Amino acid sequence: MKLSKALILISSLVLPIYAFDLKAQIQPNDHLKDLIFLGSTTRALLRTIPTDPSDPTNSNSPFQTPQDLGLEDLDGSEAHDRSAYVARDGSFLVKDLKRGSYTLEIISKTNTFPKYRVDVLDDAKDSPNGKAVQIRMHTPGTSLQSTLTLPKQMHPLIIYSNSRNEFFQEKQGFNVSALLSNPMMLLAGASMVLVFVLPKITASLDPETQAELKASQETMSRRMNAIQSGDVQSLIWNQEYAKKGEEREKLANQDRARRNLGPKAGGAK
Repeated sequence: MKLSKALILISSLVLPIYAFDLKAQIQPNDHLKDLIFLGSTTRALLRTIPTDPSDPTNSNSPFQTPQDLGLEDLDGSEAHDRSAYVARDGSFLVKDLKRGSYTLEIISKTNTFPKYRVDVLDDAKDSPNGKAVQIRMHTPGTSLQSTLTLPKQMHPLIIYSNSRNEFFQEKQGFNVSALLSNPMMLLAGASMVLVFVLPKITASLDPETQAELKASQETMSRRMNAIQSGDVQSLIWNQEYAKKGEEREKLANQDRARRNLGPKAGGAK
């Protein structure tokens, strides 16, 4: 038993595992008047950025590479997702962050906050700028690789709200322009114009044009009635074609009558 405890102590001294405590503070601004509006469910969520050793030179890859952090042998296998609730004063603390890269996001029902990339190094001497943590603001929709070109944030981190979440839409008052731009109102106005203006226009036309207009209206009315009643034959029937057929039949009958009565009519003379 004593031997096992001694081995554990020796291994902990020989292979120390570096851990970092992330501290941050949410401050009020125009979008967050008071920290009491955050509620008790607001929390900070850190998600690990997995390492992609298959393509370390891909600049568009969302994964981290060891060269990004200034360490050739950085391994993020020790890192895992962490979360912490935000206190009433807006502060939160995430203890024992293992080496690796994370994305920091504030989960809140009332406000939205910027996102960050957090890179935890072994210690300050391994970091290019002498700091054990590098925090950069991350814009959603952009590559995590491009975030490395942005300036670093101070630690402890100070966070401000971007906007307030609006769940209710204010009721709008009476708007004349919105009422007149309604498609139903425009359609009703056009119908009223046709009812009152069209008779005056047709009254000023010559009799022949009025007769043609009346005939076309009767044809349209007959077709609409045929559509409503389902009378396909009446819909297909063409009145003008029928009149021309009757005239051709009448002329043919007159021609046949003249041929039949031609010799008798000549002898009578």
